[in-house]
Amino acid sequence: MYDKKSVKAAAVGRWDQIFHALAPALDEAQKTPGRHVPCPVHGGRNGFRLFPRYDQTGAGICNTCGAFTDGFAVLCWINGWSFPQAVNAVGNFLRLTPGKDASANAQGASTKYVGRILFMGYEQFRTGKSFTVRLRTQSGETVSCRGVDLKRAAEAARLVKGNWVSLCRLAEQEVRLVDGRSVRKYLWSASVVESPEETSERLAQEKKELALESEHKRMSIEKFWAQTRAYRADDPVCEPMRRYLAHRGVDAAPFETTELRFMPNCLYAGSKEEEGVRKFYPAMVAAVRDEEGNLVTVHRTYLRPEGVKAPVFEPKKLMSLPYGQTINGCAVKLQPCGPVLCVAEGIETSLSVTAATGYPCWSCLSAHGLVEFTPPDGVRTVLIFADKDVSGVGEEAAEKLRSKLANRGLLAVVCCIPDPIPVGGKGLDWNDVLRAKGPEAFPVRGK
Repeated sequence: MYDKKSVKAAAVGRWDQIFHALAPALDEAQKTPGRHVPCPVHGGRNGFRLFPRYDQTGAGICNTCGAFTDGFAVLCWINGWSFPQAVNAVGNFLRLTPGKDASANAQGASTKYVGRILFMGYEQFRTGKSFTVRLRTQSGETVSCRGVDLKRAAEAARLVKGNWVSLCRLAEQEVRLVDGRSVRKYLWSASVVESPEETSERLAQEKKELALESEHKRMSIEKFWAQTRAYRADDPVCEPMRRYLAHRGVDAAPFETTELRFMPNCLYAGSKEEEGVRKFYPAMVAAVRDEEGNLVTVHRTYLRPEGVKAPVFEPKKLMSLPYGQTINGCAVKLQPCGPVLCVAEGIETSLSVTAATGYPCWSCLSAHGLVEFTPPDGVRTVLIFADKDVSGVGEEAAEKLRSKLANRGLLAVVCCIPDPIPVGGKGLDWNDVLRAKGPEAFPVRGK
């Protein structure tokens, strides 16, 4: 086991190398830090980004799971590791000494020094001259680094006196000279870094910008939701949504709430794969709310007037979340909650469950959302209607939720689809069952 303080200190400024080695799924995000790319966990087109200076801390953000404050949190998320596993993996990569504290690791083969240059040049020692860089660290300590290769690294980085720099001793080797003496040779890397004042100023500016961006996103979500139209099957304006629901076999599902609404002309902004496509389509719009009922974001299903999904790369999209926000634990609460609550992944699947069983069913939007769901107070029984995927992800997520709820003393039952997945198909959900076999194929029926 590695000392966590030592590993954290050694990892600062080296997350670019660490991610390349330990999380290759982040390669695309590393090419364009600060810009959205497909999420390495949930997929999609633009659900994840690393922060612009992620190499210092490893921080990033997922539109679904929220912000990760450092690289260890990112590694735990993307690799499914515990925190100790992440610390040990990074410690191994950095070639630190297991079981030693930060001061002990400072004597190891891989050591990093950060500070302002007080002196840089040759110093005379009893054994001869040696190239030296003397630093004053932020804590006020004076550190001297020496070596032939250090001169090469300093020249390559164009270091000058007064710079704040990072000097990393990458490796050491014992060399035997012709006179029989043994000396140690060190391999160095060097780079100019921000001063503490520059870092503080940058972080303050980034925090301000994130707060403004977050408030703008929150207001955009609320404004968009306010512009949607209450769905009524007899409203001619809502005809595309009525046709879509009829096509999915859930046009008779109850709509006691306004959580599912309609937007006659909804802007679709395409991803980079679609070369910046911007078109307007009718859309079915759902409110995604947290446990307290607050509107977190909205889900849009883009349609054609005839009632099928729009011919776009990503016909189902969530509005971008404010910074620090997550949809973990959120749901589309399609009907008022009772003592028996059903949950499923998709909106159409949830409507199918209600149409077939009579019980309220909430959509958790994804398998990950299903795992993170927590039912409100007053619910005594939770029926989990699992998707059946070739990968097994849907049923695995349902079982994880069942186990979590059982540990909290709730009765939870997983309802699995008994039918086989068609040859060449990716999976089945309960909407497929409703359309193929009707309500009689569902395992439970409400009042």
